[in-house]
Amino acid sequence: MTKITFIICAAALVFSILIYAEMKRNKTALEAMPVPVWIERYQVDEILREQANAVRVLGTGSMRPTIPAGRHDEVVAIVIYEPCPDFDSLRVGKPVIFKHPSGLIVHQLAKLTPSGWVTTGSANAGYDTGTVTKENLRGLVVKIYNIKR
Repeated sequence: MTKITFIICAAALVFSILIYAEMKRNKTALEAMPVPVWIERYQVDEILREQANAVRVLGTGSMRPTIPAGRHDEVVAIVIYEPCPDFDSLRVGKPVIFKHPSGLIVHQLAKLTPSGWVTTGSANAGYDTGTVTKENLRGLVVKIYNIKR
């Protein structure tokens, strides 16, 4: 086996391992998300009246495929959340809603650091800035209503 053949095989192996790890991470993240319920636009006000802890979600596309993309100013979903009873019980992949300097964000927990949880959108390649702490965590996402177009 030549040196070049060895390098190509080693690179292919590393690449395959990285792809497998990313697929496994995405599968775990999708399994943690609630299955969305599709609703008509006229049902939004009723859901907001009847549900405690309901938040409108804009169509940024960061949580595709669970929450659809839309215009940056378009409400594409309603998310229902409940308070987190035990911050220490949080795990990777859990969808949360938290206060960020840019507003309320619905994303998933990606990794725990000494300063708090780092989050990411399921469709994002990178991590969000800042961390989720006991102080800025609003709750765990328990239901998603996607709005039909």
